[in-house]
Amino acid sequence: MTDDLPLSEHVVLETSDLAEVNRHMRRELPARRLTFATGRRRLAARLHAVPLPSVTPMYVAYGGDVVDVLAGDGPFYVVHVPLTGRVVISDDGREFTTSSGSAAVASPTESLELRWHPDASAMVFRIDQRALEGALVDLIRLPVEKPLRFERRMDLTSQPGASWAHAAMFLADELNQTGGVVSHPLVATDLQRMIMRGLLLCQPHTYTAVLADDTTAATLPPHIAAAVAVIESAPERPLTVETLAREVNVSPRLLQAGFREHLGVPPMHYLRNERLRRVHEDLTGGDRAHRPTVAEVAYRWGFTHLGRFAHDYRSRYGELPSTTLRRH
Repeated sequence: MTDDLPLSEHVVLETSDLAEVNRHMRRELPARRLTFATGRRRLAARLHAVPLPSVTPMYVAYGGDVVDVLAGDGPFYVVHVPLTGRVVISDDGREFTTSSGSAAVASPTESLELRWHPDASAMVFRIDQRALEGALVDLIRLPVEKPLRFERRMDLTSQPGASWAHAAMFLADELNQTGGVVSHPLVATDLQRMIMRGLLLCQPHTYTAVLADDTTAATLPPHIAAAVAVIESAPERPLTVETLAREVNVSPRLLQAGFREHLGVPPMHYLRNERLRRVHEDLTGGDRAHRPTVAEVAYRWGFTHLGRFAHDYRSRYGELPSTTLRRH
C-alpha cells in the first residue's frame, strides 16, 4: 500500500512515462538520466520528496529493469540507501551491489551508473554541497581547500554506518508526520546538521584524517596555540595582526608565517571564520520571537561592514544571513 511507503504524504511523481521520470529527476538531481536496461520497457516509477534547505530526503522506485546515470554535475552530495531489491552500482569499472548491508555515496563531479532491478527501492538523500562543506569547516576550524570527496561504498553493517542511516530515516519518517517535531524549523535545522556532521564523521573522505586528529591543538607551536585561544575566547574584539602578535609575544611576521604553515590561513582569515561561525550559531539558535536582527548579530561579533559581511557569510554558508534568519 502507498501509505506504507516512506514519505507517502509527499508524492511528487507516480508514472509509467519514461520522459516524465527524466524531467522530474533532472530537476531533483541534475544531470540524472534513466534508460531501459533491456527490451522489456515497463516502468512503475514513484518519487516522494520533501525539499529542505540542506538535506532533501527522497523515496525512489522505478518498478522496472532500468539504468540510472548520475553524472554529478549538480552542487550536491547524494547518499543512496537501499530499502528493497538490488541496485548494482558501477564507477570506473568497479561494481558493488547495494543491499541491506551497503549504501552508496556520490560526491559532486563524480559519475555513477545504477542498474535497478524491478523490485528495487531506495531512500536517496540529497545534501547541499555548500552546507556540507560549511559543516566540515565548523568541525575542523580550517578552510576547505581541496575537494571534499567520500568513499563510494558505505558499510551499513558497521555501527557508524547503521547509526547514520537510522538518523537519516528518522528525519524522513518525522517529515511524514503531520504536526511532528520536524515541523518546527529549529528541530528540522538541528536534524539536518546532525545528518551532515554524522556523514562527515562516519563515512571516510578526504578530510577524515584531519577530523580524527585529536592532537592538532597540542601539536601547534605555543605562540600559534596561544593566538588561537585569544581569537576563540573573544572573536568580537577589534584584533589586528599587530595586536594579536603583541598578546602572544611574537612578531607579526612570525605570527603570519605560523598561521599559514600550521592552519593554512592568515590570522585574520581564521578570525573571520570564527566570527562567521558565531553569527551562524546566533541566527539558527535561540528563541525565534526574541532573536536580534542580522545587523545586531553581525555587529555583536565584530563585523562593521555589513555588505562585506553578507558576501563572506554567503560564501561560507551558501545563502545570505537574512535567509538563514527567516528559515529559523
